[in-house]
Amino acid sequence: MPSKLWTAQETAQLRELWDQTHDLNSIAKAMNKSVEAVRNKIKRLGLRDDDQLQKQGSSPRDSILPVDIMTHEEVLKILAGAIARLQQPDLEKRETNSKENDQATT
Repeated sequence: MPSKLWTAQETAQLRELWDQTHDLNSIAKAMNKSVEAVRNKIKRLGLRDDDQLQKQGSSPRDSILPVDIMTHEEVLKILAGAIARLQQPDLEKRETNSKENDQATT
């Protein structure tokens, strides 16, 4: 029996459910689809499935998704801002939050 094609609404629902939980069984049940159909669609959409996450030794909820990782540019902007602030002459020792300064002031 040929499989039913996914509608745009079903794909959007799958993405929303995937964002909420990475449990293929609950997603399949909620969408009235087989676990295998959900797993295959997740793979085709470029999302991770639970087998890949288990291979990495983490649970789906503990994993870091690419959207959670800062880019090099974002990290460099933050670092450059921190360095620029440290070089300002009006910076007081207590604003640096270093352990040495905390110990020196106590």
